[in-house]
Parts: sequence; structure tokens; C-alpha cells
Amino acid sequence: MSTLNAPRKRGKGKRLTDTERLQILGLFSAPVFANTAPSNRRVAKQYGVSESAIRALRLKETKIIERTNGKSKAQLDCTRRYATAAFPELETQLHAWLINMRRQKVSIPPNVVRHKAKSIANSFDPPLQFEASPGWLETIAEGAQLVSPSYTGKAEKWTKKTRSFLPALLCSRTS
Repeated sequence: MSTLNAPRKRGKGKRLTDTERLQILGLFSAPVFANTAPSNRRVAKQYGVSESAIRALRLKETKIIERTNGKSKAQLDCTRRYATAAFPELETQLHAWLINMRRQKVSIPPNVVRHKAKSIANSFDPPLQFEASPGWLETIAEGAQLVSPSYTGKAEKWTKKTRSFLPALLCSRTS
């Protein structure tokens, strides 16, 4: 069987950037003049994706616009995929805690972030079945833009100030 006629496997097509997604949505939201309405087929061919990808994109228009609101052009040009948080409440609390520590100019090594995340997960009723894996930590580090991804899995140099904060860091909830 020829590979040209073989059915494509799901998810193997071209990935659109957020810039391309917004351009496509703009084509469909622009005022339509006599017989110039773009078809899903024509737009799909123009961007090198399937018609079903265009249909799915149009259905998710409000979510796409919300999530891209306030992003820089550089971020829009490189973003191709999104994952939703498995534990959004936990990540919100952890993010608030990280922001607070950053305001205090405290350098936090990755193992402390992981420990804090586990303690937040255990504070829920019932406790969350949460594993602070190195991959999860890397995702948090990149997404929150608080901890440099290059430090993930490596201990940073501790200062006397950081050591004095350690008990408070591990025991405080989000403040």
C-alpha cells in the first residue's frame, strides 16, 4: 500500500502557531463581501492543515482568544501546543507562594519548590494524588517564568539568608 493513500494517524499533521491560529480566526471574523467568504477547505490548504483542524479551531475561538490575550508576538510565534493543568488549584497556590518568595528576593532551589508543592497538595481535603516529578517542575519553571529551567534538578548556591528562611518556606501555606 502506498504511503500517499494510507490514512494519516491522528495528530501527525502540521502544528499551527498561535499567530497562525489568530490569522485564521481573523479570516473568518472579517466582514464578508459578496461570495468572498473563505471556505474551511481553502483556508486549510493555505495553512497546510486538515479541514477538521480548521473546524476545531473555529469551535475553540473564544478559548484561543482568551489564552492569547496579552501575550507578546514572540510568544505567539513559538507557541504550538497547550496542556491544561491537572491540578490548577495547587498550581495557583504554588505560583502565589513563588511570587511572594520572589518579592522577598529569596532564591529557592527546585527541591524546595517540589516539597512545597507536595505540602500544598496534602493540605487539600481530600489530599490530592500528586507527584511532583522533575518534568512537572520543569513545566512549572518555564510557565511561571520564576525559576530558570536550567536549574531544574540542580541545587542552587544557598546563602545564609536562604538558610534562615528555610523553615518558614516549608511551613507557610501561600504567604
